[in-house]
Amino acid sequence: KIPWYLAVLHEKEQCLLMLGDQIDRLSVFEAECMRKDGLITALRKEAGDLKQQLLQAKNGNAIRTKDLSSTSRRKLIHYFPVTLFNISSLKEINPTDSRQSFAGTDHLENLVYLSIKVHMKRQSCLSEMKLTGSRYLSRSLRVPADLQTEITSSLSECVLENEEEQLLEEEVARSAYIGSNKMHESDSQLAQKGEEELEVASLSSEKESLSEEERRQLEMSELQKINSELKEKVETLKKDYTISTGTVSSLNRSLFFQESLLRKAHSEHEKLITELRETGKQVQEMSAKFSSLRERHKNCELMGQLEKENYSLKQHVSELKSELEEKNKLAGEMKEEIRQLQQELKLERELLKQLDNEKKEIQIKLISVQHSELQTKVALEFGQSRFERFRSKIIQAAYNIPGAKVPQSKMSDSDILDNLQKIISDRTEFHEMLKQKGVKVPPLAGTELANKAKSPRKSPV
Repeated sequence: KIPWYLAVLHEKEQCLLMLGDQIDRLSVFEAECMRKDGLITALRKEAGDLKQQLLQAKNGNAIRTKDLSSTSRRKLIHYFPVTLFNISSLKEINPTDSRQSFAGTDHLENLVYLSIKVHMKRQSCLSEMKLTGSRYLSRSLRVPADLQTEITSSLSECVLENEEEQLLEEEVARSAYIGSNKMHESDSQLAQKGEEELEVASLSSEKESLSEEERRQLEMSELQKINSELKEKVETLKKDYTISTGTVSSLNRSLFFQESLLRKAHSEHEKLITELRETGKQVQEMSAKFSSLRERHKNCELMGQLEKENYSLKQHVSELKSELEEKNKLAGEMKEEIRQLQQELKLERELLKQLDNEKKEIQIKLISVQHSELQTKVALEFGQSRFERFRSKIIQAAYNIPGAKVPQSKMSDSDILDNLQKIISDRTEFHEMLKQKGVKVPPLAGTELANKAKSPRKSPV
């Protein structure tokens, strides 16, 4: 007979296989979500890079405008050489009239400077818009919401700059018109004053005035040409702006589409995660039920196995007890041996202490013996020096007698004693001869005692 729990096991295995297939299917979606997250991070990094590039471009334009402010003044000489010549000629005519002409020339210089500034601003704005448009058109990736806001802000700034440029153009046109009127008025005033003051002037002055008027007309024509060129550039800027707005709108559409796809992917990812959690819970519940069923059917077998194991464990415990008793006996014997060894160690330590004490005493005695030896050495050296002195004195006393021969080689002690005995015998004989002759002479014993008493005082210590 087939046991009933085998069918349950078969069903559980089928459920586990189904769950494995679902996990494999969901793993693909997880990989796609990870890939999309990586793309989002890459796009955010690109947005940061674009921010930095925009800031750098703005800083570069500011530096360019500063450089142009210095160079534009130099270009004025190239554009208006005739006005400077006219100013110099007017100075020669009349100082009061030349002031008015100087005001007109300064006004023209300011006009040209403003026109050049407007032109450079347009070029910088165009370059920025072309750069942004080419970058976003070349990239087919999705653009995040942060980038979209940055693009719109940069484009709005460009629009504002274009509006400011248009206002500047209007001001330039008005100022040019006013400047031309002022120039005409100043010319008429100068002509009237010249007619009043220079009625008797020659034909050469009239020719010069005609040439000056022609030059002024040429200058006005050049200004009109510059104004027309500026208008054409403004129109090109408008066209570029319309193109950039179209690119931005297309990018916004693609961004919206990509964001919708991203939201769908996120929603699918969340759904799959919830499904995975539910399936995991189901698997855990099924495994718990399966384990409980298996435990119920295996309880009987386990009880029999446990009884057998209990009996074997009891036998093992009895064996271990016998081994423990033997080990306890061995431990007692080892303890007795350890005690004996400890006693021997104590005795050896006491002996070592005694030996150390004896060694210290011997060292002290050695130090005292060395000290005494040094003292004896010093005494011996002192005695030897004293003896040598005494010997030298004896030799001097023995050989300082008139008629005695001084020895050339070293003399032994026996020779010195023989000489002393001869001296003593001669002295005694001489003393007896003096006594026999009747000369009063002190006894030899008294003189010897006096010499003995004086000798230790004279001896050096």
